[in-house]
Amino acid sequence: MGDTYDFVIVGASAFKDDQILLIEAAGDNKATEHQGFGDRNFTLATAPGYNWGYKTVPQEHLGRREIDYSRRKGLDGSTAINFCVWTRGPASDYNRWAEIVDDDTWWWPNVEERYEK
Repeated sequence: MGDTYDFVIVGASAFKDDQILLIEAAGDNKATEHQGFGDRNFTLATAPGYNWGYKTVPQEHLGRREIDYSRRKGLDGSTAINFCVWTRGPASDYNRWAEIVDDDTWWWPNVEERYEK
């Protein structure tokens, strides 16, 4: 760490430069206990010391539930808690795509067969 800097950035994410001082909450995320996979990532994403704990406003159509809106503290920010999630869309979406592109490959029964493989 130098004595002088050209710039000071608060909330620096993954940007790194010797002439710029980066200031982030919760440090650099280099501790090995923060580099795990699976359930440890979920725990880390919800841990108060590593997550800002943001929630949505109560959702009227979800019984006034507040939904987690994880934002990570520390260098790399929310990149450090990226998730990979997938879900199947409704059959009607696939059927509409098949109609739009005039290609039965996208017709739901054909797509569903691929999901089952």
